[in-house]
Amino acid sequence: MIKRISLVTCLFALLPINFSHSDTHILDQKNDETSAIRELLQIHKKFIEVTSKGDADGMGALVSDDYSITGVDGQKADRAKALEAVRQNSGVVVMEETDVNARLIDGAGVVTGLINWKAGTGEREVKGKVRFTEVWRKSSRGWKLVVAQATNVKD
Repeated sequence: MIKRISLVTCLFALLPINFSHSDTHILDQKNDETSAIRELLQIHKKFIEVTSKGDADGMGALVSDDYSITGVDGQKADRAKALEAVRQNSGVVVMEETDVNARLIDGAGVVTGLINWKAGTGEREVKGKVRFTEVWRKSSRGWKLVVAQATNVKD
């Protein structure tokens, strides 16, 4: 009976050590996740910068080989078609983002938000709002954009 009480006492004594280690692991995961989300938002910001400047080469470095986008017109474009469209915009697009959120889901990064954009000047100015969703994949070479979708938002 004394051996059994001693065994139970030892087990209870070890439990706080195990919980303490477990809590540390949870905190490390949370710090790792926060760091990954920060990194994801930075690469998304770079993506917006290069596309608004018409920098197709810069965009090409950030999107995966199997990248696809569904545009505001409902049409789907592959990587080559999307890069050509960015190349043609000649860097005259101004984009301002709001409501940007990022989260990790099973190793993938998802970024959502709202972009107010305008292009051209004077009588030739066009503008609009789009709500977007981006799905990013992380590899040993960093984050790559895999899928994007944009929807026009009416004022």
